[in-house]
Amino acid sequence: ANAPNLASSNNMKARRQLRGHFGKAYAMQWAGSGAAEELVSASQDGKLIIWNANTTLKKQAIPLRSSWVMTCAFEQANNQMVACGGLD
Repeated sequence: ANAPNLASSNNMKARRQLRGHFGKAYAMQWAGSGAAEELVSASQDGKLIIWNANTTLKKQAIPLRSSWVMTCAFEQANNQMVACGGLD
């Protein structure tokens, strides 16, 4: 089955594309208000990547012991920590 084209049905436009994961990205979260241009993503490739969304550059790639990462989050007060959880 073909996936619906959500961009056209909601009049959304892709502004930037983040390239760097080698598997499906399962989760993403924006940093808190002090670092609004940063986000963290988790993928089945076993990595958390912290991105600068404006430049699309990777700030840091964090290899994990398991590829079963299902979620990620930025600590919202100071944007100094990220966390992840999964099926390990």
